[in-house]
Amino acid sequence: MVAYNKCSLGEVERSDCYLERFAALNTSSHNHRRITRILKSLGELDHEYLKPDLLRFVLREGILYGHLENTLDSCMKYWVETIGEGQSLALSTITC
Repeated sequence: MVAYNKCSLGEVERSDCYLERFAALNTSSHNHRRITRILKSLGELDHEYLKPDLLRFVLREGILYGHLENTLDSCMKYWVETIGEGQSLALSTITC
């Protein structure tokens, strides 16, 4: 994953070596716990606005493309819960 527009509100896109990185993320639940900590830290560091785009990216890659299918359980059980008040995941915006 890489920031799509570094001046943006957190848009994320695939990096050049995404398949290798996604494989590592998909095979280890330990990495899922790391993402949980990253998301919680973003909130504590007043970067709550970055979370929705990151989670939409993970959901899109898991649901539409099947690259991160093993992350979907953690995403729905834990990561979505880290989104603070006033933030919206807006699942309807997950498109190809």
